[in-house]
Amino acid sequence: MGGFRKHVWELVHSLTESEVQKFKDRAFQYKRGRYAKYVVLFDALRKQPSFNDKELKEQLKDHSFVQHLHRTKNYLYGKILDYIREAHDGEESQLHALLEKTRILFEKRLYHHLPPLIEKGKRFADSLEDFAAHRRLYQLERMVARYSRGWKDYNAVIDHLVGEEKELEDKENNYRELERLESLFLKIWDVGQQERKEMIREARENPLLNDPNQARSTSARIIQEHVRLLSWFFEGNFTEAISTCDRIIALFEGTPGLMENNAKYTVLGMAIYWAASFRLLLDDTEGAEKAFEKMDVPGNFPRRMPAFFLERKTLFEISFARKTLNFERGAAAIQSFTQKKATYENTLDLTARIQINHLAAELYLVFAQPKAALPFILGNKNERLGSHRPDLLHYSRIFFLMTHYQIENLDIVEREVRSAKTSLGRHKVLNPFYHLILKLFADLAQGKKNPNELFKATIQELSAQESNPLFQQMRNYFDLETWFFSQLEGHSMAEIEAD
Repeated sequence: MGGFRKHVWELVHSLTESEVQKFKDRAFQYKRGRYAKYVVLFDALRKQPSFNDKELKEQLKDHSFVQHLHRTKNYLYGKILDYIREAHDGEESQLHALLEKTRILFEKRLYHHLPPLIEKGKRFADSLEDFAAHRRLYQLERMVARYSRGWKDYNAVIDHLVGEEKELEDKENNYRELERLESLFLKIWDVGQQERKEMIREARENPLLNDPNQARSTSARIIQEHVRLLSWFFEGNFTEAISTCDRIIALFEGTPGLMENNAKYTVLGMAIYWAASFRLLLDDTEGAEKAFEKMDVPGNFPRRMPAFFLERKTLFEISFARKTLNFERGAAAIQSFTQKKATYENTLDLTARIQINHLAAELYLVFAQPKAALPFILGNKNERLGSHRPDLLHYSRIFFLMTHYQIENLDIVEREVRSAKTSLGRHKVLNPFYHLILKLFADLAQGKKNPNELFKATIQELSAQESNPLFQQMRNYFDLETWFFSQLEGHSMAEIEAD
């Protein structure tokens, strides 16, 4: 429930502890030593783990403003946004504030006030590579020249501006074309292996995507490197992928203004995350931790993008725990995410949430804790199928069967085999791998054959398909062979892998 009424709760819970304290300190100072009524509402919303308007009114029934609570909510919402805007005084915020000042001064016809602000704004826009703001400032400069100078001066100014605007236009067109090509290349996530190879070949033959000299701005260079990163990733060349991530990070570090550009900041975060994750895949655990430290710095991603940071931190920690068989570390990361995810309910990325559910289920299954895995498996199994990692949602059905087999719910296993066949068939993903695994669990549920013989036969079949690209791909989701061995030997996967 809630609609817009819930928005203020979401905004309150998006604040970090530091922002909460500073917001309340400012409210206290503003009211000269006493809190305003909107702070009472702020505290009440902070205490709610999930939004409930009825409980909120009951909690505030002794305060007079509860009679017009919606107005106090709107006022609090505006106050928080004002505080965040004033507190975040980076170049991007300063540029937006400066553009508003120039608009006011132009409308007041105080043209002689504008030149220094325009020059300052152009420096900000250049540093941020904000082409739209830069264009707006050139338009304003042209208008100022027209209204405040003689025609001789006007012609000289316009001649100068035409050259600068042409250079900006070339940069922007170059960036937009690379952005278009990048968008087309992102389809690589949804195509088959042969088409993927063809897309990578075409990208490497395209000078605009592959030649650094063709990029007219740092933002354009970052797009080139992003496409190159995806190419290496899909080819399984993690060494080159790491080098590409490191170049993306270096481009940001060499252009401080881009750090202030929130639209591009996520690209930096993903480069840091992948630089750490690829090192994990190559068993460089020390290098992975060191690489991730660039994200885990107070005042950067934890402050500016707390939901994004929570996603990436959780994914990295569970992956690290899986690689090093450090159950305590992984369980702590899962617990932390579970506690905090309600706070960022509407800002968490759905793909990341699906990935976290998959990794959490995997970790618990590796350490033979099927009941602990079940909530995360159900989180994916019950998710509506769409464009967000349908492969993991489909695979959750295998996890579901494994879990209930270990819990000895064979009647549920038998029903789920039928349900999985129907669902996977309907979505046209019932491939030979799924056929093999579903047949195994159907036989296990019927109890007519020796389970050990069934596991051994399935292991042999998987071994025979070792060079099959489909089976290689399915192995990336989970190491089923080791899980089968764990059932045969009566040990957890973690114990087998540790030996």
